Amino acid sequence: MVTTISIYGLHLLAENVEYPVVDVDIKADFLSEAYFSELSVQYTQIRSGYRRWYIFDHSKAFAAHAILTRMMYDLEKHPELLIGHMHFDLFFETFDRHVRKLPYITEEVHYFRNILNGYGEAPERLDEMSELAACGKWRLFSARYHRYEATELDAAYHVKFISADGRFEAVYHTENGLIVTDPANMGTYNYAPGSILPWK
Repeated sequence: MVTTISIYGLHLLAENVEYPVVDVDIKADFLSEAYFSELSVQYTQIRSGYRRWYIFDHSKAFAAHAILTRMMYDLEKHPELLIGHMHFDLFFETFDRHVRKLPYITEEVHYFRNILNGYGEAPERLDEMSELAACGKWRLFSARYHRYEATELDAAYHVKFISADGRFEAVYHTENGLIVTDPANMGTYNYAPGSILPWK
């Protein structure tokens, strides 16, 4: 069975692979240097344990999914620790790297983008976002290249901003000047920051 999955604007063809439940034993404190070192060691060990010496080797995907599951668990358990942490960027870089190793993402990983996007600290008001954009911290993403999922005419009044690093998104309503929070039109986290450039 072949399934078409949409990830960060790309369509990937993926086999219907079932990710196994794998225990990732991390003893280090969340977000410490040792934490990321242990994640790396665990990834290598899990991949080695699932490696198959034939064409359909899913060990990389199995190991990456296990690491992502552990990172999601840790962040949900300690959501406040990531704010302002010295390893803030490292967390997202590590998470994104493992997402890109998957042939497809699960529903849980897909919707986890909403949690991650909250760390972008986008302001509530459009005028405040405009000031940040003027400073280069965020940039306006042309509506010409953006396809809103909603069918309401109201979506035509939305403007989208993307953080300077390409990870975080924020959508604002130009009529009331407030950030959009409805699931159909709100900004989401980009697992592939480099993909924000419009398609040629």
